[in-house]
Amino acid sequence: HAAFAAVGVGPGKEVICPGLGFMATSMAVIMAGGVPVFCEVDESLQLDPSRIEECITPRTVAIAPTHHWGNMADMGPIMRVARKHGLKVVEDCAQAPGAKYRGKYVGTIGDIGCYSISSYKIIGGGEGGLVVTNDARLYERALQIIEGGGLWRPVRFAAPRYKGELFPGTNYRLSELESAINVVQLAKLDTICARHRDVSRRILGQLKRFREVRPQTINDRNGYIGYQLRFFPATFALSKQIAEALRAEGIGAGTRGKEHAPDWHMNADMFPIVLRTGHTPGGAVFDDPRWLKRGGKVNYRHACPLSEDLYAREVTVGFDQWWSRTDCDRVAAGINKVLSTFCTEDARGKKWL
Repeated sequence: HAAFAAVGVGPGKEVICPGLGFMATSMAVIMAGGVPVFCEVDESLQLDPSRIEECITPRTVAIAPTHHWGNMADMGPIMRVARKHGLKVVEDCAQAPGAKYRGKYVGTIGDIGCYSISSYKIIGGGEGGLVVTNDARLYERALQIIEGGGLWRPVRFAAPRYKGELFPGTNYRLSELESAINVVQLAKLDTICARHRDVSRRILGQLKRFREVRPQTINDRNGYIGYQLRFFPATFALSKQIAEALRAEGIGAGTRGKEHAPDWHMNADMFPIVLRTGHTPGGAVFDDPRWLKRGGKVNYRHACPLSEDLYAREVTVGFDQWWSRTDCDRVAAGINKVLSTFCTEDARGKKWL
C-alpha cells in the first residue's frame, strides 16, 4: 500500500500484476485507489516480460513483479519495458527475501522493494514488512503512508517541503518488540538462503530429464533460493499420478488439478477483486469516474488462461533447509523412481536448474 501510493497509484491509474501470486499484491493496488490489470506468467511462474506491453494502457503507472516461492522474476527485460514506457516498478518480495537476480537482491532492482517478515515466510517474527528504495522522494512518500503523524520528518509539523510530500496517512509501524526480533532475524537471512540452496542444488543435480515433464524455469540459478520444487507434467492425469506416487514414496507432493477449489493465488479466484466490490456499495475503484472516463475497462474472467493451466497442472514438492545430504539423496532417488515409472527419460529434456 505504501509503495503503490509512493509511486503515484491512485484513482484512474492501473498497475500490471502477475496473474499468479497471492491476492495481497493486487489488493494493495486497490487500497491505493488504483486498478490491477493481470498479466500472464511463464514457466518460471513469474510475470512474463513478453506479455507486459499488451497490458499497458494510457492509465498504467506501474508494474508489480512478484518473486514467487523462492524464485525471481526476469527483472532485466521487465525493467527495460518499464523504462521504455516511463513506468515505476514495485517488486513484491514477500516469498523470496534473500533471492538474487544477476548479483542483486530482489527488491533492489526496481524503484521500490516490498518484503514480508511474517513467521510464515522464509524469515521473520510476528507480522509485518518493510520497504526499500534508493529514491529519497519515494522513501518520504512511503513514510507518510506508513506513519501519517509526521514523526519521520525533520520538523514534524512544518509545512510541506515540496509538492506531494504530505497527504493523509496511517500507522503501519511495527512494534519495538517485533522490530528488535527482526533485526536479529534479518542477520540470519543469507545463511538460511544458503542452506535452502544447498539442499535444492543437491537434489536437482541428481534428477534425470524426462520428455513428459518440464521443470519450472529458474531465472537465475545462483540467486534462486529453492525451498520448493515445481514442475509441469504434460497432462492433468499425469500430474495426479506423479503426486500420488511421490507421496507413496514418503515425499510430500501435491497438485491442484483442473477442477481445483478456489485459491486466492489465482487471479480468476480472487473474489474480493474480480467481483469488483468495494467496502460500501458504489465505492469500488471500478466505479470511479476518473477511471471510467479515461477508458478504464478490465475483463477478469479467465484473463490469464496460460497461468491457470500452469498453476493447475504443476506438481509441487517442499524442501527443508535442515535436510542432511542423505535426506537429499533419498528424495532425489525417490523423485527419479517415480518419474521413471510414468515418463520417458530424455537427455534432451529441459534442465532442472
